[in-house]
Amino acid sequence: GGLPSLGSRAVYQLEPSTGAAHYLFEIKRDVNSADAHEAFDPKTPLGKLELRWRGSMGDPGRLQTQIIVAGGAGTTDPRPTTAKITQRVLVHPRPIDDADVSTVYVEQPFVLRVTIEGLAENAEDTTRAYVLRVKDVASGVFIDGPRSYAVGAVARGSTRDVDISCVALGSGVQQCPTLALVGALDDAVAHAPPALHIFAIRASPKSSAHAVTANAPTATVVDAPPPAHSPAS
Repeated sequence: GGLPSLGSRAVYQLEPSTGAAHYLFEIKRDVNSADAHEAFDPKTPLGKLELRWRGSMGDPGRLQTQIIVAGGAGTTDPRPTTAKITQRVLVHPRPIDDADVSTVYVEQPFVLRVTIEGLAENAEDTTRAYVLRVKDVASGVFIDGPRSYAVGAVARGSTRDVDISCVALGSGVQQCPTLALVGALDDAVAHAPPALHIFAIRASPKSSAHAVTANAPTATVVDAPPPAHSPAS
């Protein structure tokens, strides 16, 4: 069905020479499609973006881009088979435009909620314990907390949430930390999706007057270094 129309959102009047409006889209596969749980390949075509506007005299304008591909939003990692993680942003108070589900406030805490879903079918993988690790942190987002979370075993069809408190240090599009779900015993990667991107804005005086709280992590924080490997005999 393509990207949603912005017709229901706030109307921006741009300055003639330096005005700009920024939008951040989250694209997901159709839940009813056969490849609903497949990750986007970097070369996956996402379609074209069409922009329409009206000038100060009511004259219309139109611009259409070339085909846009997933690029850095895609991944060549194999499809997860034992467990997978999904990410979303929780912000309080919510931005005025609720349609911007990935919008946060600059220099105010927000929660990166990571949901771990069990996919394993055999009994051995069902009892496998996991650890959620922060692999990499971009310069625009600060993590206010630990880098490892003990998740434990996740049965097929069940989920567990881990809340990571973060702070965007600058405005505009920023990249959240890169995460990896690994085995607690062997440190083997079960799933490491691309990092989530957010859009950071300056809070209005009314918004900044509210206290911003982050939920406590639902998983136990642990210091879980990678296991030492025995030298080959």
